Amino acid sequence: MYEPVLSTKSIKLSDKDTIETVGIEEIVLMENAGASICEYIKDKFVDSKKFLIFCGKGNNGGDGLVVARRLYEDLFQQGAFVTIVLLSAEKEFSGSAYENLKLLKEIIRKKQNTNQEESRLELIELRNVEQLNQLPMAEIIVDAIFGTGLSKEIVEPQKSVIEWINEQKKTTISIDIPSGINGDTGQINGVAVKADITITMAAKKLGLLIEDGQDYSGKVTVAEIGIPDYVLNKYAALNNSAFSVNDSIVSNWLPKRSWKSHKYSNGMSFIIAGSLGLSGAAVMCSQAASSIGAGAVVCACPKNIQPVIASKLTEVMTLPLEDNENGALSKSSLELIQEKSKRASALLIGPGLGRQSETIDLIIELIENSQKPMVIDADGLYALSKSEDITHVLKNKQCILTPHWEEFKKLTGISEDLSYFERINKVRKYSQKWNCTILLKGFPSIIGISDGSCYLNPTGNPAASSAGHGDVLAGFCLGLLSQGLGTYEAALSAIYIAGSVADEYVKDNSEKTFLASKTLELLPCVMKQRFDSKSSS
Repeated sequence: MYEPVLSTKSIKLSDKDTIETVGIEEIVLMENAGASICEYIKDKFVDSKKFLIFCGKGNNGGDGLVVARRLYEDLFQQGAFVTIVLLSAEKEFSGSAYENLKLLKEIIRKKQNTNQEESRLELIELRNVEQLNQLPMAEIIVDAIFGTGLSKEIVEPQKSVIEWINEQKKTTISIDIPSGINGDTGQINGVAVKADITITMAAKKLGLLIEDGQDYSGKVTVAEIGIPDYVLNKYAALNNSAFSVNDSIVSNWLPKRSWKSHKYSNGMSFIIAGSLGLSGAAVMCSQAASSIGAGAVVCACPKNIQPVIASKLTEVMTLPLEDNENGALSKSSLELIQEKSKRASALLIGPGLGRQSETIDLIIELIENSQKPMVIDADGLYALSKSEDITHVLKNKQCILTPHWEEFKKLTGISEDLSYFERINKVRKYSQKWNCTILLKGFPSIIGISDGSCYLNPTGNPAASSAGHGDVLAGFCLGLLSQGLGTYEAALSAIYIAGSVADEYVKDNSEKTFLASKTLELLPCVMKQRFDSKSSS
């Protein structure tokens, strides 16, 4: 089951559908949300007994009020202290949030009437920011100020409250999204809570995974609140929303070798790559295709660099091709490439080929005349951007395009820089238009497939922002495509696995030291631990 990643519009529609069609009332959803958050806190922070909960007037604040009530009730015998700080007057609360405020005040009233430890559950209405310094000490701060609907700049007193929270250096848990982060764009609305943990309701939100949201959300976990999966998936398919994958999904896609298998039944990868001064790209993608499981790999390269490449590749076969006076592939090599690639399961065209006009013509003709599944990367994408009609060149092809943002702009003719939120729909548009899979590299990478679905890759980190990682990724795509995966399964699996290796590396090492070759060194261990024995969830 794919994991939905929702826009603010999609989550509102999911809530509305659940309330009106499924028949679960809003106050029940709010109770479920608060209960899930409370259980998480009790499970992860067993020794914590002092809680400070900041609540806004909306449904996010209502969730916070449920958390406060349940923490107090569940941990009363353990001596819990729960302080709720309201950032709006009681009269500004409405709906389910107001109902939960009334319930909490009634509990406090009863405790006062019976003289039962009323001081351990305190409700404070913040009237000025000077009150912040009189608040009791807390071990955990819960941020329930603003939810995903926030779209305007934060003003006082909320601005000062958020700044105060960030200054405390206490474990901070945000409900649904850190207050101040835009639920769609991931950008900061002036100021935002720097959360250690974000417990988001029903499904991940776009704003948690892109732009500033990545830095401010901390560890993101999803709380089940009763919205059915089919409802979430329906609205994740809308524009501006997306899906994500996980270990189990990728594991189920990866091919399992038969005892009867041999090198060609496990997929033959054929690579056209390299030129004078750019032999490393050919080496890296060849090693990556072999490492990810392709049974046989052939690297076709200009004959002037073939000895260098062959000396670095033990398991990979090389094919020397005619080159020109500049050390790049000559168009006269087309016939030999077509002949030698007949047995190939899939092709990779582009890494390090160079951008000479003769090479560009060769690449376009290769793409147009091949019926093999293919990955087009780097200089292959540059050549494609120079064609008169990309739609025609890619017609009836099974292609994965692997651009970074600047390459994507050249392919599409986009001149302005776009936010991540806007890029999602551009990837969606062109994957449909060109009937291909587009893997737009970045953090997170965006994967668009020909049916209009979009995916955000949840793995990876900036450690992979250095030369060679794109070549490794292209090789992973090719190796998986050669083993029989479809274009979108291969692209999603390749970026997910590559990101998983990067995540593993930074657990014990500086992100600045993560060379592309380290991906191949760590790959066997990560594959064994994360993907070899997983079953579907």
